[in-house]
Amino acid sequence: MGKVLGTNIPVATLQDLEQIASDPERASLILKDRAGIKGRPSSEPVAERDIELCGWKIRLVDSPKPA
Repeated sequence: MGKVLGTNIPVATLQDLEQIASDPERASLILKDRAGIKGRPSSEPVAERDIELCGWKIRLVDSPKPA
């Protein structure tokens, strides 16, 4: 389940996976709206970061949009 970082509020559930897989761009808009993110995304890359999820350490790395 995805959560808004500042508030730890859930914004995505397993039920959202079908939408995310079939139309990632549309799903992105829906999830951003749920999280209260307004406006166009920044073109600046996001810094690499580590998170822990269910005992796993995961490194998140921003990369350019695929062609």
